[in-house]
Amino acid sequence: MAELQNLNEFISQYSNTERTIKCTPEGISLASFADICDLAGAPEDVRQSLQSSVSVLRRSVSPADDNQTIASAINSIVSILIANAGRFVTVEQYGWLTRTTVAMALLNGLPCSGSSLAKRLLSSLEEIELAEYNYSPLVIHLVTKHLIDDIPLQGVYLLYVIKKLAITNSRILYYVAVALVFAGLDAITGSGKSEYRLHTVDEFLQYLDVLNMEHLHHQRHNLQVIYQLLKLLSLYENMVLVRHVEKLEEELKADHKSYANFFRVSAQQLKIFQLWLEKSSTLVHLFGNEGDIDYLIVS
Repeated sequence: MAELQNLNEFISQYSNTERTIKCTPEGISLASFADICDLAGAPEDVRQSLQSSVSVLRRSVSPADDNQTIASAINSIVSILIANAGRFVTVEQYGWLTRTTVAMALLNGLPCSGSSLAKRLLSSLEEIELAEYNYSPLVIHLVTKHLIDDIPLQGVYLLYVIKKLAITNSRILYYVAVALVFAGLDAITGSGKSEYRLHTVDEFLQYLDVLNMEHLHHQRHNLQVIYQLLKLLSLYENMVLVRHVEKLEEELKADHKSYANFFRVSAQQLKIFQLWLEKSSTLVHLFGNEGDIDYLIVS
């Protein structure tokens, strides 16, 4: 009863508040995916071999137009990329393949056969090793920037991709997922153009200084922003804080090499984050979940 009363009071007080929360992306169009395939970065012969299928997608309004033709074109694109995945060995080529693979996963109305191939394509991407570039800030910057700017990734699209990349078997994609969290925080805090890089836990805690009660109070009319912020913080907590808290230095260096400093988490730092959550809970309450829908009360 108390939750219902709080919700009713909130609705009556903020009649102009955006109360609809979108939890999952609607997907990108066939034409948008075709444009992404046409971006520079793929080996020239691979790009040429994709052209006929890409042209089919560009002419189609939606997958429902001609299921067989669309499915055939999508399957052809993915099959070509899987067959040539081992050739995407430069930073630019790897960035192109990552962007195209993510765009494929976001494609609206992807047929079942295409969905299965898309998973295989992601598996092929996970297996790529970039030798000395495996722990290169340049790779993290370039791939993250490609995803944010070219797809583009924002809102629930960003959340979806972070979760997808975070659970892959690729170190590079995991680091990109962490960098995407900070790109999302930059967008919410309005802190300027994102640097598309990894941050230390101390730097993460500085974001919490910006996301103070006053800032959250100003965002109270937009539940979508509040929802996305909570999700970003939850993702970082699970991907970095809880996963690495008080890990031994030897373990960090073995796991993350030159990136170890970005995953060094003390119990005190975790406590600071938890105290921030506790303090902020006076404004925002996550009080229920059903399926993929979270229910919030903003007071």
